[in-house]
Amino acid sequence: MRTYKRQTQRGTTSQDLMQRADAGAVIAEGRKLKTVARELEICQTTLQRYVKKIRSGRTATVGYRSRV
Repeated sequence: MRTYKRQTQRGTTSQDLMQRADAGAVIAEGRKLKTVARELEICQTTLQRYVKKIRSGRTATVGYRSRV
């Protein structure tokens, strides 16, 4: 059996880091997503999805749901 090697780090950002990035920088201060993502070294698309969930009032989670 072969061993799976992950190609990217997308989806591995911690919940704490996303909450700090979202609450402090993007929504409250009105800063750009790309700038905040670059400063915190996280994927811009991941941050964008997280902020979109927060603004729409849904419960924001990080990562993938288990299929089990």
